[in-house]
Amino acid sequence: MRRCAYCGDPITAEEDYKPISVDVATGAGGTVFWHARPCKRAERQTYPVPSRRDT
Repeated sequence: MRRCAYCGDPITAEEDYKPISVDVATGAGGTVFWHARPCKRAERQTYPVPSRRDT
């Protein structure tokens, strides 16, 4: 099963997608997939959580 690297949702067999090659200098790289139609980015934490050492 393929998952969209942008929104995290699965890509079904009926949906169009774009394969994107990821080249990495330290490894073999890989391929990620994005929905061909625009999708919403998954909700993610966008700021660091302070640790006990920071307070």
